[in-house]
Amino acid sequence: MEKLVSRIKNILISPKSEWEAIKAEQTSAKDIIFEYVAILAAIPTIASVVGMGIVGISFMGTTMRYSFSYLLVWAVFFYVMSIVTVIAAGAIINALAPTFEAKQDSVQALKIAVYSYTPVWVAGILNIIPLLGLLTLLASLYGIYLLYLGLSPLMVAPPAKALGYTVASIIVMIAVTIVAAVLVGVMAGIFVSTGGPDTMQMMGH
Repeated sequence: MEKLVSRIKNILISPKSEWEAIKAEQTSAKDIIFEYVAILAAIPTIASVVGMGIVGISFMGTTMRYSFSYLLVWAVFFYVMSIVTVIAAGAIINALAPTFEAKQDSVQALKIAVYSYTPVWVAGILNIIPLLGLLTLLASLYGIYLLYLGLSPLMVAPPAKALGYTVASIIVMIAVTIVAAVLVGVMAGIFVSTGGPDTMQMMGH
């Protein structure tokens, strides 16, 4: 746990030096996923369940809360898709490498995807209060910056190509994220018998 906390702190506070440390680490995709992704991806999942099911979403004097059955199924799909999405992001970064004169390396590409997602996962705690969850968009911007910083050292991308590499990666990753989000909502709705209007409880103040 100490190693995990240290990695989170360092990639957020001193990313340039941390990317160099990450580059030198001998690890496997399995270890990265189970020792880092699986833990951090749980933060926004749990926070969202609390936010949508207990705190509720307030709008114009009305508070909406999702049913437990819906949230249980939604949480499973959301958590799994969060992990799948970051793995896909790593594959995208690796696939785009030759286009930007970078070196293909699936593990290094996965490292970039995973550690660039760190600010988003950490900020996911704000989902406990649904409206504050919008601030995760700011965390996403920092994640893009981390991605940019990591491409040159880990993928050996020429500095002049790093910006284009970043933009191309982000565009494809956004598309993948949108598709994943839609799939989570659709699948959760299909698997819950109380789908539709009964999925939410609405209460006036």
